[in-house]
Amino acid sequence: MDFGATWCTSRKPVCLAGEKKCPFEKECQANLSNQVLLLPRKVVKAKSPEFQCDMLLLRNGDFVLLQKRPDKAIWRGLWSLPESAWHPMATKGIKPMRDSDKWLVKRSTKSLFESVLPNEDIPLLLKSCRSIQEGEQIKHVFTHRKLWIQIWNVSASELMQFSSHHLKWISLRQLGKYGLPQPIKLVLQGLSLARGGELRQ
Repeated sequence: MDFGATWCTSRKPVCLAGEKKCPFEKECQANLSNQVLLLPRKVVKAKSPEFQCDMLLLRNGDFVLLQKRPDKAIWRGLWSLPESAWHPMATKGIKPMRDSDKWLVKRSTKSLFESVLPNEDIPLLLKSCRSIQEGEQIKHVFTHRKLWIQIWNVSASELMQFSSHHLKWISLRQLGKYGLPQPIKLVLQGLSLARGGELRQ
């Protein structure tokens, strides 16, 4: 390692500088094949795949709707915001920023609810929905992938019941009792602190 750092450097190997004679000159395959500056070849790191999804920040007063993550999914067993399926990013190099007005023309509030809560009573959700606004967009980097999360702030007129036992209304003051994925914890942190709650670290 010391030899590679001081003698056989990638930019100025000693054998090409002519100042000193390399002790491995006769055995060096790069030198013998006249490829000193080409070897070793740098490995091009594969770009992490990027995905996007929608998440509902569905609230009624001091309550927020959380969903328990499946055991065979990322963030398994933790409580998160209800989310749509992950879709691969279609366009490379462009952040998936969406204008809410254009988006809602192409895709209705109904289709948003259907993609995030497909097994629930969509007409009841629509009836209980006071307002929906495009929220912040979060980029979360996993070990081998990146996820762009589009938050949708939804105000509900009531604490409606859901068929899935994985969906639960939780008081902002009680969020500290639930395990939350880091990006969701950051989203909910401001809401919780504004109401005197505290999230578990």
